[in-house]
Amino acid sequence: MTWYTLLWTAWLTMAGTWPGDDRPYRWPLPFQDGISSVVGEFRSTHLHAGIDLRTRKKTGFPVTAIGDGEITQIGVFQTNMGRSLVLRLADGVTAVYGHLSRFSPPLETIRRDLERREGKRFVGWFSLSGPLPVSAGTVIAYSGESGVGFPHLHLELRQADGSVLDPLRRLRFQNDDSQPPQCRSLLIRSRGASRVDGIIGETVLPLVTRHGVAQTPSVPVLSGPVDLVLRCVDLSDSKNLVTPALITASLDGQPRFRWLPERLSAADLERVGEVFDMEHSSIGSYWINLGTPPATSPGFVQGDPLGEGFTSLADGAHTLEVTVTDHAGQSTLLRFDFVKGTVPALVTSDERLPQAPRLFINRESAWWIVPPALAGAPTPSLSIDDRRTTQTIVPLPTRDGWAFPLQAGEGPLVLRGTPGSSPLELDLVTVRPEKPGQVRAGAATVAFSPGAVAAGRTFLLGPSSVQTALPGLVPPVELVPDRETFAGEVKICFALPGPPPSPWQVFIGRARPAASSWQWLPTHPEGSGTTFAATIRRGGVYGIFRDDIPPRLGKPVGDSRRHKRVRSVFLPLFDLESGIDPETVAATLNGHPVVPEYDPDRWRVILDLTDGPDDLRVLLRAGVNDIECSAADRAQNLVHKAFRLVLK
Repeated sequence: MTWYTLLWTAWLTMAGTWPGDDRPYRWPLPFQDGISSVVGEFRSTHLHAGIDLRTRKKTGFPVTAIGDGEITQIGVFQTNMGRSLVLRLADGVTAVYGHLSRFSPPLETIRRDLERREGKRFVGWFSLSGPLPVSAGTVIAYSGESGVGFPHLHLELRQADGSVLDPLRRLRFQNDDSQPPQCRSLLIRSRGASRVDGIIGETVLPLVTRHGVAQTPSVPVLSGPVDLVLRCVDLSDSKNLVTPALITASLDGQPRFRWLPERLSAADLERVGEVFDMEHSSIGSYWINLGTPPATSPGFVQGDPLGEGFTSLADGAHTLEVTVTDHAGQSTLLRFDFVKGTVPALVTSDERLPQAPRLFINRESAWWIVPPALAGAPTPSLSIDDRRTTQTIVPLPTRDGWAFPLQAGEGPLVLRGTPGSSPLELDLVTVRPEKPGQVRAGAATVAFSPGAVAAGRTFLLGPSSVQTALPGLVPPVELVPDRETFAGEVKICFALPGPPPSPWQVFIGRARPAASSWQWLPTHPEGSGTTFAATIRRGGVYGIFRDDIPPRLGKPVGDSRRHKRVRSVFLPLFDLESGIDPETVAATLNGHPVVPEYDPDRWRVILDLTDGPDDLRVLLRAGVNDIECSAADRAQNLVHKAFRLVLK
């Protein structure tokens, strides 16, 4: 046994046994390369259910059992967590490992025997006929990058009721995070007729840290209830941007709010739009709601909604203190001084304020705000027509213009009298939890089922100016605001002028402006075949397209140029329209079927010759090797090509 093997074994034996630490579980890797994601972190459709551990940007490191228990399931998936396994621990908690490259030899034997019986590569969860007992520190798999994401290890802790626990509070490890969390901005959004410094709308205040305390550069005046959203991040031990471990808040010295993602129920994991502000948040930029009402907030958010509490405050100066703590126990204090009261509603012509009319929607209220330069009268008025009545609206004066309150009716609202413009049509709907709702714009209709929202909300559906390389069958539309995820079913439908020649090629997509592309949504025809529908989770820009372009497939490259050293062959494969359907990828090597894997992060097909029931490296030969590969996108466009791979 070499000194390297002895050192490696010692690491496996000692990993996670830090002196004086009574946390129950061992570290699952033979080293600590840092934490890249934590429990409760923002994802576009859910909250992150586990932690992600870095693996030095490489694969193949031993992954060990964090405690005594038995392995009950193994999983193989093209996307999501890729190769996974389930370890039922002796204390009843279940550990789920993801993104593995391969399992331990006993588990690999089980997988290969299963594939030999079925005659194809197994995809899905497989329950072992008899659980495999393991002790803490036993190697159960090897790290990888299967599924979605680059090389890392995903680890979850689940209880019998489906709730997840924070592994970082239970794993024994040395947290080398030396930087406290950062509070960067405070967003204040007015509710109803309340104002922030005399303005109805949204105000973002930068936070400046002085003597270890984050503060706003000015003291705003709040006239009533508001939404508070805190932009804060923490640099983990690997300098990755993650969410904090704990947020507490007190108003005038009285505890009012706690945000502690230590235990998340299955329902909590779906409520990303109530925890984070969807309009501003992205991975690495976290805007956390501090004012979610208790009736709709996840279980790990406790206390009163801070913004609503401002209503009952007496006029005068007040202080909100927010403490943000990371997983290493380091804290940052935000001291937010504000005044409860009113600012004189003087309409000014400040050039720093918006100079065009704007629509502001928050919760059930909607306002059409006209700047002073366009008002055209000392006190302008606006007439609004819906299907039933015509009424004249007298605005509220604000610091940045005249604010006209809008009330959604049974049809589009037509605004007449807007200075300097022709009549304006707005398609507004106010949706309540117990009733269905519907809003139309152009060829699109958005239908809200009962229970689609947890509390009353107003939405606008209108045309969008977003442009991408893929032309739409009809103009795209935008559903605003896009701050929350829906609590129940919401469907968007597009009516086309006529039936498309190939209905299976039609799909509805949600715009990803940063990537100038569209996120494919499962789409189905309705009625006569000219209407297509998809279920949506949030607002945003949506369009409908026809994808008749097949995927692009490139030449193969081996991980070595010598045939006796090749373990894997790679072929570039991508589709910029509806996206690759990973279940359709197939390949042969010198006439023999090879089970491929599609890597969506690197846009490539992987032919792992050592991964199937048999070692297929015997098929390789020096000289010319014939490779055929085929794949389809989600619109069923097929690509099939034959290549020659020359090896020494």
